[in-house]
Amino acid sequence: MRVFAAWVRRVFTEGYRDGLARSAAQRADPVQVLRPAEHRCPRRKEQHDRGGYDAWVNDRCTWCGSLHPDRFMEAIHAGAEIGPTDKSYKAYVDGPMQGKFYFQHLSAEQRDAFVAAYNSHVMRIGYPGFFYVPPFFTSRSNGPAPYR
Repeated sequence: MRVFAAWVRRVFTEGYRDGLARSAAQRADPVQVLRPAEHRCPRRKEQHDRGGYDAWVNDRCTWCGSLHPDRFMEAIHAGAEIGPTDKSYKAYVDGPMQGKFYFQHLSAEQRDAFVAAYNSHVMRIGYPGFFYVPPFFTSRSNGPAPYR
């Protein structure tokens, strides 16, 4: 981690070798560029890691490799296929933004939007067409299965 921090400090204070321009404020505070994308991966807590903060690099979490939650919700609404797993905390996205997604990254509002997209049949779910292990923040209704 120290090597990465040194690289970030060098890149954001000295600049890129390919000549990308940076403002004086960015040169004065190299961490300023990272703050908007900085987050603490919720999966760290599950693994009892009390480390620092993580970043979104190429729309992937630097700790767990999950897609960014905004990209995940965009993929759902764009019609990408969501691949169910035998785990209540993970799904796979197939399409232009392929990758895994950990549900722990969803905010409360995004969880509500996820459930609404599922219940309104906006979401395309891969084989077998439903979540055989529902996401941990949901529960099955007593009504009929949404997909048959």
